[in-house]
Amino acid sequence: MLSLFEYLAVIVSVIIGLGLTRILQGVGGLLEARAQVQLYWVHLVFTGIVFLGHLLFWWLFWSSREVQAWSFFPFLFLLLQPIILYLLAGLCFPDFSDTGSIDFRAFYYRNHRWFFGLFALLMVLISLRDILFRSVPWISQGNAVKAGVLVIALVGVISSRPWIHAILALLGAIAKVAAFFTFGLAYGY
Repeated sequence: MLSLFEYLAVIVSVIIGLGLTRILQGVGGLLEARAQVQLYWVHLVFTGIVFLGHLLFWWLFWSSREVQAWSFFPFLFLLLQPIILYLLAGLCFPDFSDTGSIDFRAFYYRNHRWFFGLFALLMVLISLRDILFRSVPWISQGNAVKAGVLVIALVGVISSRPWIHAILALLGAIAKVAAFFTFGLAYGY
């Protein structure tokens, strides 16, 4: 018989798995259409960040096993996070079924406001989850990292300048590495 945590982890794992599938299908489509693709390194960095974000969320979900009394609304609140990750994964790649050239730079800037808007929402939800359900203090190392990522996301929504997005990609990669060392290693090796 499944515990309540194991029961809830099934749907979370399914949504995370769907998001990872979207990214991996996108990479496969990119490889298939490689002759028609113009890559953009900023797009690739943020795609990697979303991929690793899925893995990190799934890894850290294990800490929710300690919650004894689940109710529907806290679970729904938690479920919004992998749903947003899934939507971010959907914004990482175009439909490869169209014939013709695929310019990832143009694709990236067509979608950057939605992408970073969802990323900002994700950071707010993760911060609220930690404060409300995990009793993390407002001022903490983890919240400092999340606040930094929130700033990156908000600048990404506002600006369309390529040089700013290049800086955001580098800062985002640094923040993801910091997140792995801050959060990811706490429950692992």
